[in-house]
This record gives sequence, structure tokens and C-alpha cells, in this order.
Amino acid sequence: VPSRRVPCHLHEQLKSTLNGKVPGFMPLVDDEYPEFIDMLEAVERAPNIFVIAELGARYATWAVRGVAAHRRLYPNGKQKLIAVEPTTTKPAQEHILKNGISLDDATLLDIYIREPKDLMQVLEIHPEIHFLDLDCQTGEGTAFNGSEAILEMHKRVHRVHIGTHTGQIHNDLEALWREAGWVKTMDLQRNTRYSNCDRTVQP
Repeated sequence: VPSRRVPCHLHEQLKSTLNGKVPGFMPLVDDEYPEFIDMLEAVERAPNIFVIAELGARYATWAVRGVAAHRRLYPNGKQKLIAVEPTTTKPAQEHILKNGISLDDATLLDIYIREPKDLMQVLEIHPEIHFLDLDCQTGEGTAFNGSEAILEMHKRVHRVHIGTHTGQIHNDLEALWREAGWVKTMDLQRNTRYSNCDRTVQP
């Protein structure tokens, strides 16, 4: 995904010439652009405190982006993040600290999101979550089974962005959320075609 690599290279190139002060970059228009829109709209609607949860976080890409965006838009606001990754949260912790975010404002969990009880464990951390980003490698297909998880989402979560990994999961979740009364603001069908791109950008 170019938007995950190009800004890092630009940052390193500019850092040496701008006395350490590097301007922000607009998001690149690639397959993550809709996710940026979702996240930034959630940020805009939470001027005082912004709570973001990323499930399938790896190094907490969206959690850190959300906190950074909220800091920029609302300098006097507060931010909290939740990062969930089944293998290890060490990369997420390093990324959080490198972006000047205190671990006191972060909750890191090493769990798989596969069942409603896993999702409930996350939802119970904060009474209100403004943006929940879920990319759990097919775990999204079973995490919302049963009414309890959906009901708790209604109570606590303002906006959800879900990455689906099969066409069946995509269709099933769309029907489930529609029946539960959620409003769909964006629907991108799963792309089954893969290609290697941006070979010119190397680490």
C-alpha cells in the first residue's frame, strides 16, 4: 500500500533539510483512502475526547493516525487508543511511543478477534468509542454472531470500518448491520484481484 510507505520516505528526506520540522502530508489516493475518510469524519465529530480502537492492529497504523489527526484538529482535546493484535503488540507499542503518545493513554491487547466474547472484551474498555477499525483476517465473519455484540456496539460505538476478506462475509455482514439499524455510509466490494505495485519505492 503506497500510503503506508511513501510518507515515511518523504519524512526522512525532508527531516534533514527542515531542521527536524516536517510538514504533514495529505493522504495518498490509494485503496486506503476511504478508510482515511471514515477515520477523519469520526475525528471531526469528537472535539473533546477521541477514543479509537483498532482490531488487527499490527503496529497500530489507524489508531496512531487517528490520535495524530485529533491532536492536529483539536489541540486541547484528549485521545485514547486501543490496539488489538493476536501475535504481539510490541510493534504497536514502539509505533505509539515514537509518535509521542503516552502508554497511559493506550490499551494494548494480545488476543484474536474471533468470537463475540473477544469483541466484548474490547468494547468494555471504554464506555464510548468514536471509531472502531476492524481488519481481522476473516475474524470479522464470526465476531458479530449473536445479538449481544451488536447491542453493545449500539451503546458504545459511533462509527465502524470493517475490512472483509471473503465475498460471503462481506454480504453477510452487510445484511446483519442493516437489520440491526446501522446506517451504511460507504460500501466497497471486496477486490479479489491482487497486483504488486509501487516497486520504485524501496526501504
